[in-house]
Amino acid sequence: MSDRVFLHVGLPKAGTTYVQQMLTANEERLKKHAGVFQPGAEWSERVAAVRDVRGMKSPRGKLPGTRGSWDRMVAQMAAWPRTSIFSMEWLCVAEPEIIQKIVGDVGPSQAEVVFTVRDLGRTVPASWQEFVKNRGELTWTEYVEEVAADDSLSTDIGRPFWNRQDIGTLIGNWAAAVPIERIHVVTLPQSGAPSDILWQRMCQVLGIDSAGYEKDMSGTSNVSLGV
Repeated sequence: MSDRVFLHVGLPKAGTTYVQQMLTANEERLKKHAGVFQPGAEWSERVAAVRDVRGMKSPRGKLPGTRGSWDRMVAQMAAWPRTSIFSMEWLCVAEPEIIQKIVGDVGPSQAEVVFTVRDLGRTVPASWQEFVKNRGELTWTEYVEEVAADDSLSTDIGRPFWNRQDIGTLIGNWAAAVPIERIHVVTLPQSGAPSDILWQRMCQVLGIDSAGYEKDMSGTSNVSLGV
């Protein structure tokens, strides 16, 4: 088993796409020069693995079958002697019993959990834009009213938003399975800062030098809505 297994669990809309693209673009260099391994040959395999371990249904015809996908990821990490990292933001909302299984599978003494977080002033508009991109029909004002309502957890928008963005609760869920000293919170830089600052901060958590990696993700970034 890997001597350390980093589980980058989210949060959604908090730099996860950028981190995942950096890991994929630099897979060979990370393995050769830093001893860091990312399981799964394709992004779809990692999605399938999370669907498998969480018992989520797969959209018919869009993804390969999920059965056994998680076990295959675990087996690949078990075969790597150094550091492994598995990044998928749907893990942040895993149920407590699923968290216990995930940590048990990768090795309780090896597991470290990473949250990337973004200020709410940018998270809320980014989440609304993602909602619209996925054919949601609420206006910006209607969306904010549900997220900010006094009873937001009872609204159709507020409930899923806070289930994925209430960092205190989410850390608490993972801290029940992983010692708090092995849970890392990485903040996103302010708007307009160099994009590689997030990569530098992730590398600091991983304990590796951030220099020498391909960092131009401009052609594949998960951009906001345009005109």
